[in-house]
Amino acid sequence: MIYCANCWKALSDETHMRKCCDGIYYCNRECKRQDFKHHKTSCPNLIPKGTPQLPDAALSKKVASPFYRLQRGDYLQGLPATDIYKLLIDAYRLRVEDNKAYAGTRGEDSIYGNAHDGLEGFRNFINRAKEIPRMLPPWWSDKKQAECEGLGRLKGWSSLSCKIDGADVRSHYNDRFMDIQLRFLAEDIYGTGIGDRQKRFLRPEVEKLTDSANFRTGVLLRRALSYHLLKLSTETGGDIWLDPRLMRLMKDDITDNSSTDLAGQVLMLRILELVE
Repeated sequence: MIYCANCWKALSDETHMRKCCDGIYYCNRECKRQDFKHHKTSCPNLIPKGTPQLPDAALSKKVASPFYRLQRGDYLQGLPATDIYKLLIDAYRLRVEDNKAYAGTRGEDSIYGNAHDGLEGFRNFINRAKEIPRMLPPWWSDKKQAECEGLGRLKGWSSLSCKIDGADVRSHYNDRFMDIQLRFLAEDIYGTGIGDRQKRFLRPEVEKLTDSANFRTGVLLRRALSYHLLKLSTETGGDIWLDPRLMRLMKDDITDNSSTDLAGQVLMLRILELVE
């Protein structure tokens, strides 16, 4: 099935759709016009020839307008199979790391519990994803799931036996907002926030914004996430000043927003309130 990137109408034959670029189709001219504001910033057909592109260390195809796609629920649609496998594996691994680091929970089916590897926990994660409309691509099958699990069994970055944190994700993907994207994806699949007892955090935050395709979305979400993780850590009795993960998040936020930035000052005041 081919889905319209604007209205989600499904057709079995792409010849009846208007193709814009790889993986992006529209059912008519009006749908293409309505989606143009969001799609134009990432459409490869609109990028001038000779424009330098940053190398992507992990994905064969960059996710276009990621927060807009996450908000709309089609983040994984139109991506190559191997890229989808990697993103699902890393969303799961980062979530179980966050559960342990910020909520003190260790799932028995994860490597933080009693499991030899994270395969069983990852299977449960995928089973949840399969129950959510449009979360996985229409070609997903038991065979594709087996391929995805097979990637997680191999040695290397995607190994389900290895731990990762947010800094690892940002470095590996060469994208300073990639950890936020994966946390958002995991929240939508689990239906809960970090620790599995909290409500989802990132979706309500992005829905407050008027344009989730804007670059500043990542900056604003990281600021909100920094405070949220600090709050979770203090609630579980953690010492935030000794947690290198939180220190890196704070450093990134201060880098994006100078000390004269009012929003940055507000964040620091809220941090001080937490630790007093």
